[in-house]
Amino acid sequence: MTFGNQVLWLVMFAMVFCYAIENTGLLPIIAKKMLNIKIARKGPWSLALVFMLTACVTGFLTTNALTVIVILWKIFEEMVDELNISHDHPYVSGVLIMIVIAGTAGSIIAPYTGFVVMSFGFYRSMVPIGPEINTLFYFICMLIINIAFYIAFIIVFKFILKINFSFDKIRRYEKNELKLNKRQKITLLYVLILAVAMMVPHLLPQGNILRVVLLEKLGSLGVMIVVTVFMAVTAKDKETFLDMTKGFKKGIPWGLFLMVGTSLTAATALADDSTGVTEAIIQILEPLLSRISLHLLLVILTIISFLLTNILNNNACLAVFAPISIVLVQKASGNPQVIVVLLALSAMLGYLLPASSAMGALMHGHKWLDSKKIYRYGTITMGIIIVVFILVAVPLVSFLFN
Repeated sequence: MTFGNQVLWLVMFAMVFCYAIENTGLLPIIAKKMLNIKIARKGPWSLALVFMLTACVTGFLTTNALTVIVILWKIFEEMVDELNISHDHPYVSGVLIMIVIAGTAGSIIAPYTGFVVMSFGFYRSMVPIGPEINTLFYFICMLIINIAFYIAFIIVFKFILKINFSFDKIRRYEKNELKLNKRQKITLLYVLILAVAMMVPHLLPQGNILRVVLLEKLGSLGVMIVVTVFMAVTAKDKETFLDMTKGFKKGIPWGLFLMVGTSLTAATALADDSTGVTEAIIQILEPLLSRISLHLLLVILTIISFLLTNILNNNACLAVFAPISIVLVQKASGNPQVIVVLLALSAMLGYLLPASSAMGALMHGHKWLDSKKIYRYGTITMGIIIVVFILVAVPLVSFLFN
């Protein structure tokens, strides 16, 4: 049953939790703190790197990458005007697109975010007796791949495309603009508690009481509910850190939530031998893919999902492609966890077309980005991402999850 699926409930509470984070105004302050560091003043691409790292960090703290992107775009626009850079400069177009990619990729670093939980849900639906995905290894993989993206972007744009300029000054935020209030500090503490509770138990030995309680008794859903409920019952100045009523009303995009439920149900149906759907697709693809190595199969599936998600909606791409990929990898005697982890990233990075994702629509609506710039620099960044998938992502994930 759809609404009895624990993954769906985990998605729901993750969305409510992230609504509480966004509601404190914590994200803009974190963004300004990172942009105030010394390296941001060393040159345009040092500044671009800081923007990407900021998008990654703030994206990590919330499932709503749109919030992160809009905030950082606003800060970047102010800096562009202060530095008297032309709005049509290739550097401006490139960084605006990179912020979108970094915010989106950063938003799935945390193993408790909605899209990641949905990805893991397909694995659990299709491999019900398989081992749990190691969320610490997942976090490490996503962090390294994100950093590889940013380095590769800078190498290509600065040294190959030779997009560059110099600037003399950049705004420095005052201390009063960077100060966290007590409410924001406690909210940040909740985020750290949740991250630790979901990742650290994997480091503990079998039989450890903390590992047993957090992994076996509570599980990801139990940990998420406990932390969320604590936020709802603790208060500062007679105001709780989370209003559950508003969280469920405003923090959950119900259309997406219902789509997740439908997708999980569809994945279970696809995996059921009685439907014959997956088997029919496998029979078509198997002759084409049966003679290649497992490594090449993982590369092909990752790239196809990335290209598809830039044509289809990312959730639709994952719903269609994940069950098929899991079966293909299993038939090749591979660990299905590898392709699930790769798809959690590749299927999320849809941004080239307005219909690819909300981020794609946002880009096409930006006053400084026209379609020509988006397709030119968006296609270049897609090529860079594919290279990183081949050279970094697939080998790294395969090594850690095998």
